Amino acid sequence: MGKILAVINHPLTTAQEEELDEQIYLLKEIDPGLASALAECPGDHKELYDLAMRLYRLIQDNGYTKVIFPVGSPAFMWQFASLCTHRQEQFLGYHGGLGYAPDMEEQKFEVLFAHSERKSVQSIRPDGTVEKKTVFEHQFFF
Repeated sequence: MGKILAVINHPLTTAQEEELDEQIYLLKEIDPGLASALAECPGDHKELYDLAMRLYRLIQDNGYTKVIFPVGSPAFMWQFASLCTHRQEQFLGYHGGLGYAPDMEEQKFEVLFAHSERKSVQSIRPDGTVEKKTVFEHQFFF
């Protein structure tokens, strides 16, 4: 059974927890400082890279096998994905034949994103008016 790190800003739904059926750890409990920094994502490229590297190291060093996103800004998610891709390419010897770098290790985790279906739900109130709500129903992780 693997360890899952949830780096999301909202609680998982029951359906999401049932699908995962593994031990889930919340970043805000594991490293509140990092969780807070990601919630208030900076606009500086170096700071984004540093946050991405902190998260990457935390995941690798603690044996998480899956990580649930999104967190932070789209710019952070791009930075994190770029970091993972670049590190894997260096590990595998891509990028113009740079070859293996001594500080590289194989990425040992999978990144998950939840896919939800947006549904419109209507109900009639006691006074006869119609209440419309949008509900996001979890479908699966990919």
